[in-house]
Amino acid sequence: MSKVLKLAGISISSVLGIEEMQITPGRRMTILRGGNGTGKSSVIEAVKAALGGGKDASLIHKGAAEGRVVLVLEDEHGFRTNVTKRIGQDSASVTVEQDRGDDIWAKVSSPQGYLNKLADALTTNPVALLTAKPADRLRMVLEALPIHATPEHLQAAIGDTTLEACDLHLNAIQKSEHALTTIATYRKAIYDERAVNNRAAKEKRATVEQLSRSLPADDMDRDDLINSLDDLEAQREALVKQLRDVENQLSAGRERMRVVDQLDNTRQTIKTLSGTADDCEAMAAEMTRSVEGLDELKVELLRTLPIPGVTVGDDDIEIDGVTFERVNTARRVEFAFQLAAQRAGDLRLVCLDGMEVLDATTFAAVCDEAEKSKLQMIGTVVANGANGQPMPLTVETV
Repeated sequence: MSKVLKLAGISISSVLGIEEMQITPGRRMTILRGGNGTGKSSVIEAVKAALGGGKDASLIHKGAAEGRVVLVLEDEHGFRTNVTKRIGQDSASVTVEQDRGDDIWAKVSSPQGYLNKLADALTTNPVALLTAKPADRLRMVLEALPIHATPEHLQAAIGDTTLEACDLHLNAIQKSEHALTTIATYRKAIYDERAVNNRAAKEKRATVEQLSRSLPADDMDRDDLINSLDDLEAQREALVKQLRDVENQLSAGRERMRVVDQLDNTRQTIKTLSGTADDCEAMAAEMTRSVEGLDELKVELLRTLPIPGVTVGDDDIEIDGVTFERVNTARRVEFAFQLAAQRAGDLRLVCLDGMEVLDATTFAAVCDEAEKSKLQMIGTVVANGANGQPMPLTVETV
């Protein structure tokens, strides 16, 4: 079973605007308060850099050769895990060492894999959610909620005929991919292929109509023409003197036969194009059903969101049947932290950068929720003195 960890210490050297800093976070909440340029956001970025992968030389403090961040994590039994991230100009490294007791420390063989389980909570910022526009808020909620579509879901929604026609392969679905991303990908592929079929059907129907108009109102009988030609051939042998007239009639008959053949070819073309148009229209209808099936699947998945009382509409979210903007402040804040908890791994840490944008009521509600929840939080607040000058950085813990 995974152990729940908390952040017990932060040590930062030469990262962004910080030369040296040590912080002992609070059990529930740590607020970094100070003016712009005092290092509040630098602390948040340093924590993210230590837990996240990759390298970013722009994090190194100006004039320094490398940056270093050390995070001390602690479980409920007091055993510690040290995470050390070094950032150089051309490379970066991370090590994770765990306390085994009796002053024995062991390195984790796959440090970034270990950290990936801890870092997910950092991607959901409740402050950003509370202050976002409805469209952005909806995107943030859907990205945070763990919804996945199985190949069985998609096959039932799309149908085998459409899958084969569009050359779609359900085994290409990534298990980690969000259900709405998967649905959008397959829906676009089917929608585009349906447009091709509809266009092909329309072109062939137009050709059928044009060729149909070229056919005469009165049909010509092939057998009668053949009999007439036979008679003329006989007369030609018997009436040599009338050869010229007979041959003129024969030539005319052959011309009519050519016309009949041309008309037969036109009829065959009409029949072929009509059949193809029928097939295209049938396939387009099947793809319409597939698109509708995917839309129904999206609705069905959104009905089973993992946070009670939350539903997703076309433009925004609703909580307990009330749109987000009309829900009281305490309930909005509670939802924001419920959403953050959905993404939390073993290290139940949330970063709240930019808390100064919250009004007094919302700020108080965030602090209350921090105390009630089981999440550990680090927040930043821009603070200036009475003369407008930036106040020095202070650390407040709860």
